[in-house]
Amino acid sequence: MLKAPAWAKNAVPTVRGWQNPKTGELLLARKHSVRQVEEWHSSNKVVVEAAPKSAPAPIVEADPVIVEAAPTAEPLIEADPVDHDHTNMTKAQLVEHAASVHGLELDASMTKAQMIEAIETN
Repeated sequence: MLKAPAWAKNAVPTVRGWQNPKTGELLLARKHSVRQVEEWHSSNKVVVEAAPKSAPAPIVEADPVIVEAAPTAEPLIEADPVDHDHTNMTKAQLVEHAASVHGLELDASMTKAQMIEAIETN
């Protein structure tokens, strides 16, 4: 039969060792078999309390930030903000890129070199 350590009379056995029933802290590491632990619990009829749960962190709500939109007349098409390597793009990608970033309509029958030149000179 298992016997609790003299310095921790309220300890309960687990398969890992003797444990504090309130905090769940392992007090003394010892290997006990499941049978030994069940036998001890059945003979001592001790109710093991669950380890205390920590309180959830409080929810802090931030003050709302109000952002006013600036009035715009017409979207401006600016120069390419990112220096793209046009030589690595396909012709279809160049046509799409020229339309969305540069505001150009390129003809798909143009050569790739002609497309790149049109984008870079604009």
